[in-house]
Amino acid sequence: MSINRVHLWAILGASLFIRLISLGAYPLMDTTEARYGEMARLMTETGNWLTPQFDYGVPFWGKPPLFTWMSASGIEVLGINEFAVRLPHWIAGVVVIFLMAYFARKLGFSGLITAVVLATCGVFSVSAG
Repeated sequence: MSINRVHLWAILGASLFIRLISLGAYPLMDTTEARYGEMARLMTETGNWLTPQFDYGVPFWGKPPLFTWMSASGIEVLGINEFAVRLPHWIAGVVVIFLMAYFARKLGFSGLITAVVLATCGVFSVSAG
């Protein structure tokens, strides 16, 4: 049995769906994820979207604020929970997967294989959501 495009699209879809439903299934795991989640929560609570804060009145300039803005936008829409913190990053990861497939399309079948490999890679999946 050979793998065709339908099989690859099914694997890609299943991989993305499984990751989506698991976004809120476990707590914020490491200190970095928790720190940025808390910074996003503070951003929405204080209304200060320009200066990320590590604690009330303590600015955090260690990284550019895009990551925090993404999490804060999820919190604004969905409330304060793990799913809301992770969803914007999962969406960005899905966009990366499809952009990669689009740019690799000139390689033919290998472009879709590339997207499936990225989507099923555990490190990418966890880092992107």
